Amino acid sequence: RSATPPSRTRPPWAQGSAPPARGTDDALLREVRLIRETLQRAQGNAQREQMIVERIRTHDQRVERFDQQLTQLRDEIGGIEVHIRQTDQREKSLDLQIQRAPELTQRQALQAERKEKGFTQEAQRQRLDRLREREAALTAAMQREERTLRTLESRLEALDRELEAEARKSPAAGLAGK
Repeated sequence: RSATPPSRTRPPWAQGSAPPARGTDDALLREVRLIRETLQRAQGNAQREQMIVERIRTHDQRVERFDQQLTQLRDEIGGIEVHIRQTDQREKSLDLQIQRAPELTQRQALQAERKEKGFTQEAQRQRLDRLREREAALTAAMQREERTLRTLESRLEALDRELEAEARKSPAAGLAGK
């Protein structure tokens, strides 16, 4: 005898249960479509979120670089300011020495030294002015980057809120729990 058990030759609905209703097929098809749409939306949102995160990382690195450059620049400015103050004091001291110098040759040597200090001092002041201009430009650039960074962070937070709201109202969210 080569008869196979009846449960294997007939579909399950032919073994005494009723065939699936057309409405059930339609409901399953709608559910599959809804899941597919939800997955496509989720993938698109994940890509958007990743792009925003990468832009945030890039702008954050730029802000960090500007901050380091400003720190170095401000250190250099501080050093030049100290040097200028010291040179000013030295010039005052030379002026007193010139007034008190008894001999003409000594006075002339001190005046020559003072003149040389004046040239150096002027060069330092010009350098200080250029550094301050650079500081202002770096500060402005860093502020622009910080504004862009805050904007991107706000966009990311808005996207997160949007995704959370969508997840709460989406019928597919209910299906995920089943």
